[in-house]
Amino acid sequence: MKSSINYSSPAYNIITRVVIICVILIFAVSCEDLLEEKSYSKLTSANFYKDADAAVAAVNACYRTLCGWGTLGYHGHKMIELASDISDGTNEAIFYAEAKYDASSESVRFGWIGWYTTIHNCNAVQERIGDIEMDENLKNRIYGEAKFLRAWSNFQLVQLYGDIPLRSESAKTPDLISIPRTPVSKVYDLIVEDLKFAEENLWDEYTGNDKGRVNVAAAKTLLAAVYLTMAGYPLNRGEEMYILARDKAKEVIDQRGGLPVPAGELSDYSALFKLDYQSKYHKEKLFFINHANVQDQGTPLTHLYAATNDYGPSTSAAFWHTVDFYNSFEPNDDRAKTGFQHLYTSDDGSKTYFWPDTTGNNGVIPGINVPPPAGATLGLHPFSTKYDDPSATTKTNSASPINVLRYAETLLIFAEAENEINGPTQAAFDAINGVRTRAKIPDLQLVMNNQNDQAEFRNKVLMERAHEFYGEHKRRFDLIRTGRFIETMNAAGRPVTSVHLLFPIPLEEILGNKAINQENQNPGW
Repeated sequence: MKSSINYSSPAYNIITRVVIICVILIFAVSCEDLLEEKSYSKLTSANFYKDADAAVAAVNACYRTLCGWGTLGYHGHKMIELASDISDGTNEAIFYAEAKYDASSESVRFGWIGWYTTIHNCNAVQERIGDIEMDENLKNRIYGEAKFLRAWSNFQLVQLYGDIPLRSESAKTPDLISIPRTPVSKVYDLIVEDLKFAEENLWDEYTGNDKGRVNVAAAKTLLAAVYLTMAGYPLNRGEEMYILARDKAKEVIDQRGGLPVPAGELSDYSALFKLDYQSKYHKEKLFFINHANVQDQGTPLTHLYAATNDYGPSTSAAFWHTVDFYNSFEPNDDRAKTGFQHLYTSDDGSKTYFWPDTTGNNGVIPGINVPPPAGATLGLHPFSTKYDDPSATTKTNSASPINVLRYAETLLIFAEAENEINGPTQAAFDAINGVRTRAKIPDLQLVMNNQNDQAEFRNKVLMERAHEFYGEHKRRFDLIRTGRFIETMNAAGRPVTSVHLLFPIPLEEILGNKAINQENQNPGW
C-alpha cells in the first residue's frame, strides 16, 4: 500500500492524518459488498446528510474502515494474534511474538490509525443524522451500528494501549485533536454505554443487502465479552462483572435455543471458514469483517498463512502456529482436522508434503486418515486453513472474511463466568460441551473424570477458547485478562515482562498531540 502522506515525519500529527483519511472514507464504497450505497455527486458535509440513503451510506463507511490492512486484516492481526504463545512464523511474525517492536513500529502505528479512523467515522454519523427526516427505527438502528463499531474499536484500543484519548466527537476542530489519555475505567464506561444502546436499537435479523450488519446478539455477546474482561486484569472487578457477563451471555443463549450452530450441513467446524454464501453468512457468525476479491479491498492473511504459492507468485508464507499448540488438541478434534493443512504440494508441484508425522497412527495422516503419498515429505509447520481463498491471486485481493464474534464465544463466556461464580455447575458444563460436541470430542465431564474442580475447569475453558478461536484474535487478550500472559509467554520462549502487557503509544501521537508527551507514555517504553 502506497501513500503520498509522509508517515515518517515525526512532527506530523497522527490524528490529523486520521481526519484526512476519514474525509475520503466517509464517502467510500464499503468493501462489505452486501451493503450497497447510493451514488452522490458534489458531496460536502453540508449537503451529504439529507436523507435515509445518505445515513445508511455514512454508517457503511464505518464498516469500510475495518476492511483491509488497518485493523484485523493485517496490522491489528500482528499485534493481537501473533503476539501470543500459540503463533509462530518468519521474522515478521517473531518480531511481534518476541516483543521486538517499539513506539515507531509499523503495526503499532497503523493499528492505532485504523481503529481511530473507524471511531471518527462513527462519531460523524452520530453527530450528523439527527436532523434527517426518516424512519425512526432505521435511524436508531444506524445509531446502534455506529455505537457498536465505536465500542468495538475502543475495546481493541484500550486492551492494546491502556489509557487512550477517548474521542467521543469527530475531530472537526484542532481542540478535538489534542486531548489527553483517558483512564481505562472511563474508556470502559463509554464502551458499556454504547453497547447498551446498541442492544436496545439494533435489529435481530437482516435480509438481502443488509445481511452482515451487526445485530442484537452481536451487541449482547460483545457486552458479555467486555464484562468478562472487566472482571480480570487490569480492572479486576471480579464477581460483579462475572455475573453481568454470564447473564448477558445467557440472554443470547436463550434467544438461540441453546444450540451452538444450526443443525444440518453447516454444523461442521470447517463451514465457518468457507467462502460460499451460506458459510459466509453462517448463523453462528455474529460479527465478521468482510473483504472483496478486488485489488486493495482484501486481506493479505490468505497469503501469509498459505503453505504454498498456489495463490499466486506473490505468496510468501510467514505465519503459522506452534507445534506445541497443534499437539495440544485432543485426539480427533475436528478443529485440528479441518483447521490445518495436512497435505499440500510445493510451489512448483514437484514435492508433496504432509503434516503431522504419522508415527503411531497406523501409517495414516492424522486428520484426514489417508496414508501419505509415495515420496511425500514431512512438512515443517502447522499451517492454518482458516483464511484460505483460492481466488486470491495477489496479496491484497483475498475475499476471506475475518470472524470477530461467534456464537461459540457466547457459550464459552457463559461457561467461564458461571464457573467463576458457582464453580463447574451443570450449566457451565452444558455450555462448554455445546462447543465440544461440534468439535467431535468427549464431554468435558468425562475428560475431568466427573470432578467438580473449579481451577481445572478454569484451565480447560481457557484452552477450549484457544482451540476454538486460534487465528481469530482472542488468545493474547485471554492471557492478559486472566493474569497468565507473562508466565505463559515465557514458558513458550517469548521473553516478555510487565512492560509488554501494553503496546507503546505511537511516537507520532506523542509528538503531535499537544495533550500527550513522553512522560505520558506507557511504562517501560
